[in-house]
Amino acid sequence: EWFLYKEKSSFLKNAGVALPSLYYANKEEGAHWLVLEDVPLPLPKNRWEADSGVLKILFSLHFNTWKKELPLKSPFMPFWSKEMSTKALACFPKGISREIKPLLEAVKERSRQIFQPLCWISGDPNPTNWGIRNTGKLVLFDWERAGYGHPAIDLAITMPGLGTSDHSLESLIAKRYLDLWRGADLEVPFTEQELTREINTAKIWSTVEFLANHSKLLDSQTIRAFVEQFPAKLVQFQSK
Repeated sequence: EWFLYKEKSSFLKNAGVALPSLYYANKEEGAHWLVLEDVPLPLPKNRWEADSGVLKILFSLHFNTWKKELPLKSPFMPFWSKEMSTKALACFPKGISREIKPLLEAVKERSRQIFQPLCWISGDPNPTNWGIRNTGKLVLFDWERAGYGHPAIDLAITMPGLGTSDHSLESLIAKRYLDLWRGADLEVPFTEQELTREINTAKIWSTVEFLANHSKLLDSQTIRAFVEQFPAKLVQFQSK
């Protein structure tokens, strides 16, 4: 994150990716210090689903780094290991864990697509990592997971929770995102059906990663909600 703000913030801003202004950056005794603009307003909840401003910034990030050699220092490289699956499955009662394990493994087998280093990704553009300046301009912060991957990772993480049971939100995000490619008179890299499926894959992967990293916090409301809803998400994914 320090490297990105210090070395790449001008590039990102010129590419149409709004991030907080950097006021000061320094390294001292192994610690990295950043002084950033205070973005005063949160993204309101009525803009948490398929927001056009959010998608435009992510499109600008992805398009302007698409298959280009633009090195990041210590980039986040998303992956899905066997250990992650094991830790995530341990969050569920044993009976449910056994039932969903083959479903989870099937998604893992086809998840290689979303780990292709097609472009830069934010890595964590969840709705709480967006702010709004007093001018009304949207800003994306928390760049510590900036790295390389498939656009579907960013698009999936913009969705609160696990998405929708009928995949309607995922489809809407895919359509609006690809409309930006079409509007710029660019070759569209995926069909809407392909991107919708990859968004669903990425949402399952991000949930597995979240559960694996927070498996000791099973009493939290967020973890309990994921544990309750995730088996149905896996079944819905297989049915499409």
